[in-house]
Amino acid sequence: MPRETLNAGGRVAIKLNGAWYHPVADVVVESTGIEPEGVVNQDGSVQRTVKPKARRANITFRDYRGLSMDALVEAAGFDVTINEIDMKRRVLFSNAFVEGVLSRNTQNGEISGISVVSDQVKVVERV
Repeated sequence: MPRETLNAGGRVAIKLNGAWYHPVADVVVESTGIEPEGVVNQDGSVQRTVKPKARRANITFRDYRGLSMDALVEAAGFDVTINEIDMKRRVLFSNAFVEGVLSRNTQNGEISGISVVSDQVKVVERV
């Protein structure tokens, strides 16, 4: 009987407004729209609170020709597809925008500080 392999991590490709890019570091996806927190009352009892939060993906890119940082931060309402190749999963951010302070490292070409934000996120598992 073949052993089922459980993958974790792996290669990622990202499609921004129709163009594919490959990040240079981890892509961190926050696909839930709530942030639960445990708080302690004055009598020592614990209570759970929940507040809404934006769904986002934090991405670090290499300095690609054609990836304009100005165009990226000025754009709104674009689609982002995060293709988790080895996990056979796609995360779709629709009508997204970029948040954060983008910076480019001239030594290694990394562009960091990018968060893609949307309230329309869908995770698609592929077989």
